Amino acid sequence: MSTERNLLSRLPGVSFLVLAPAAQEVCPPLAAPVIDPATHGELLTQVARLRALAGVGAADGEGDGHDSECWHVLAVRGEDRSLVGAIRARIYDLRASHPRASALFEFSGVRIADDEASRLVERALTEYIDSQVSRSWGFHQVGGFAVAPGLRGTALGPILALSMNTLLGLLGLHGGCTFATFEHNVAALDRRVGAAGLSHADGELPPFYCERHQSLGQLLATETGRFDPRLANTAAALVERLQTAIAFTPG
Repeated sequence: MSTERNLLSRLPGVSFLVLAPAAQEVCPPLAAPVIDPATHGELLTQVARLRALAGVGAADGEGDGHDSECWHVLAVRGEDRSLVGAIRARIYDLRASHPRASALFEFSGVRIADDEASRLVERALTEYIDSQVSRSWGFHQVGGFAVAPGLRGTALGPILALSMNTLLGLLGLHGGCTFATFEHNVAALDRRVGAAGLSHADGELPPFYCERHQSLGQLLATETGRFDPRLANTAAALVERLQTAIAFTPG
């Protein structure tokens, strides 16, 4: 299979910022964090507004209360560093406890309409989390994906998804999950960067209808370092970009 050229070359002028949650050590491969609560908070406000503009967050531009707990990769463009894309991941320390499926549902705003489907997803998710204990210290959940309307359909979508995959790998993580809707082809994009349908005893979990998103969705398993081979050049470039990106933390 041929390798695509570096997708970053299609978006000149785009650079990245990293936001780290409070009270978490930044992995040595990343730049030392800048402790700046004001800038960290302002950037989170901009992220919430971008989601509202992109139609994937609260219309009033208010956050959901989880952003401060997450790692974020932000794509900014131009001399004024205007925000054009964002993605986040929450990391659960498996050495302390295992996250409950209900907490993962709430984080992604998922409410599965069918009770039996909800129980099936919850059971499969719990088993999957348990299987990750021997592989890594943490389990990640990716979400909050937003691209500025003017850049939809460009290379920014796969670049953002792959950037979070890359960041989580740099942080020493392996397995995680994401809830992806079929709206705006988000599920297809996630699969391109290595996500796969979570399996259970009868095979891959089928799509479900989410009442909150009013769309079909699917629970996907994510794996750092797993992506379409054609994205290898982009992934290599992102490692370098993220290792030198400015990282802000509130303290």
